[in-house]
Amino acid sequence: MVFQIINNLLYVDKNTLTESQREMKATDILLRFINTFLNSSMSSDFTITKPNFVLASSKPTNIRGMIVQNEGKTGFAATTLTTRSTIKQMLTQQQLECLLWISPKLRQQLKGDDKITLMIYYNDVFFDNALTKVFNLQFSNNIEHFDGAVTVAYRVTKNDSIDTFCAFWENGSWIKDNQVTEEDDFQICEFWRSGSFAIIATPVDKDDNVTSDLNDVLSSNYTADEVMQKLSNISERFDEFKSEDVFLFGKVLDKVGVSKEEVDLDVLARVVNQALKIDEDVLKESQTESKATDLILYNIDEIVKNSRSDQFLTIKENFAVFSVDVKVTNFSGLVVVDDGGSARIDILTEGVNIDSVVDLNSTYGAVLISSELKAQMVEDSKIVITIFLRNVFFNDLLVADVVFGVLLPEIEHYSGPVSIYHHNYGTNGAKCVYWYYDIFTNIRGFWKEDGISESTLSSIKCDFWHTTHLGLVLLEDDKYDDKFDLMWLINLVDGCLSIIGFCGIVLTAVLFEKWRSNTGNQILLNFVLSIVIQLSAFYSFIHVGKESRKYELCVAIGAIFHYAILAQFSWMFVIGILQFKRFVIVLGSTPKYLLLKACLFGWGLPLVFVSGVLIFDQDSYVNSNINFCYPSGLGLALGVWLPIAITLIFNLCVFIYILYSVCYTKNVTSTQILHQWRLAILLFFLLGITWIFGLLANLKSGIVFLYLFNFTANLQGLVVFLYFIVFNANTRSLYINAFKRCFRRGY
Repeated sequence: MVFQIINNLLYVDKNTLTESQREMKATDILLRFINTFLNSSMSSDFTITKPNFVLASSKPTNIRGMIVQNEGKTGFAATTLTTRSTIKQMLTQQQLECLLWISPKLRQQLKGDDKITLMIYYNDVFFDNALTKVFNLQFSNNIEHFDGAVTVAYRVTKNDSIDTFCAFWENGSWIKDNQVTEEDDFQICEFWRSGSFAIIATPVDKDDNVTSDLNDVLSSNYTADEVMQKLSNISERFDEFKSEDVFLFGKVLDKVGVSKEEVDLDVLARVVNQALKIDEDVLKESQTESKATDLILYNIDEIVKNSRSDQFLTIKENFAVFSVDVKVTNFSGLVVVDDGGSARIDILTEGVNIDSVVDLNSTYGAVLISSELKAQMVEDSKIVITIFLRNVFFNDLLVADVVFGVLLPEIEHYSGPVSIYHHNYGTNGAKCVYWYYDIFTNIRGFWKEDGISESTLSSIKCDFWHTTHLGLVLLEDDKYDDKFDLMWLINLVDGCLSIIGFCGIVLTAVLFEKWRSNTGNQILLNFVLSIVIQLSAFYSFIHVGKESRKYELCVAIGAIFHYAILAQFSWMFVIGILQFKRFVIVLGSTPKYLLLKACLFGWGLPLVFVSGVLIFDQDSYVNSNINFCYPSGLGLALGVWLPIAITLIFNLCVFIYILYSVCYTKNVTSTQILHQWRLAILLFFLLGITWIFGLLANLKSGIVFLYLFNFTANLQGLVVFLYFIVFNANTRSLYINAFKRCFRRGY
């Protein structure tokens, strides 16, 4: 009776079944019923032949597969395969239409009393878009890992207007599994699973691409479920995605999220899982250009919030979704475990010894919701956790294996933390972080340090008092070990000495009109002023992260600091030119309006670069990868590094030429040699040659260059003070005369 009902249902109009699937997932329910019924009927051998399907069940020793032959006007005839024929031998049969063959290695995994059930659907109305007849394979006992493949072969007429691929049916759609191989007139697929199999055809369109398909879905009137099914199909072509496609992908998810319609979370997981396979460089580019991955993350959360399912779990290769109502369960957390190369999620209940779980080497990470926090969930007690097993959406820094997205009911103040456990990788640079992003501003997402860290030999615990995407950043050890403390001490001492030097220069200018009326000293004062502005801007703004500021204020802060740095290098450039005229040209006359020209260049040129970034790439000030408002991307390259590089190259050439000219002067005395060495040291600091060490350190040429840069760059103020005030005879005489006058008045 049941088999006759199934046969009759296969006569129903396909459009009717498609509509019922879309509205109520009716065909999925029917297919689940058929599989459940077949599993319960595996106690005996049987063969059922109907006009729309053929079904056979038997022991592994009695059944090796199924073949379907084309008998012309009488239709198709399916029979079980019992002989030890190879696939190549069977493909030579003239009337062969299709076959399913179970490899000997796979049959050997089955016990003697196990059963194999095979089914061929002549009519594919339960399925969508199958090019071939659909095979269904079931085992009475579940096999986790196949030792051998299930091979299906179909006689297919070659057609250049279509592309074909192997697929299995799962939750209402065909899932691409692998590529088709061809032999003579047959197309062959290998599967390493049970289920329903077929070859799927897609039309070849030379103008067809991912971009146009995503735009079509974006502009369509599809329901949320239909959009997700379309997106699932498009995401199978993840290797074709360009940066603009990632943004469109996020916009399509936004269309679903805004609709507030509930969608199948398993389909969402499948879509996100495929998106996580997109090339990492493409994802980085899309995030830089349009914050595309931030948009995707936001809408994943919005779609999950729309789900009314109280308890749900789906795990894919790169992504998993879990939801639970803590009122009706004893849930306290979950742990992600390495289960032979794939992830397994184990649920933790109240009172579990978390230390015994996370100390296992096979643990990727765990989430634990404190009992105090659960007690605050009175009206709404639903928890949703998304698990990113591949962290390419968070392309800011190196992150540990798993990123957890935790969604809790809205709670103003947490009474207890959300604890995240990660495997301890033995690096001193591990930091508890959360992903800070806001799609409604131009600030691009970045990892922000937060949480309380406790570590054991095997795990690191991070306590968070808020929820978003939570992770563990792994940084280089030498950035966060004892060397950092030493460099910080060097910076502090050198910085204090330079500030004293700058104060001495300013004091000299205030006390002595004769000194400050000298054009060269006025240029020196402008140079000192540029450094003071740069240091003031840095120390005023460095402790205020960009996430705590409005967009306009962050841009203003970044522009001021940008201008101060370029002004410092512009004045270095001016000093380089003057030193060249002084020591190389020598006999040239002093230019007219020298100070005015120097000021126009020193203070005016930085405005050109800063204005260019503000006009053409203003967002770069808020999109830096550091927690500070500063140019990034193209704005950093052209607006900062380019003028700095030009200045350094010019000043380095001037430095070398001056030393060459001075050192090769004939008939020099020992006093003159001492003067030459003093000149070399002065120019080394005054022309900013110390920044060469910073460049080499940034190129990872060795930590010694980082020490040299930190030591020399911050001494600039002290060296300038010593040479222009302390060691300068004219300036010393001004102070000596002033002290003498004061001394005489005192007596």
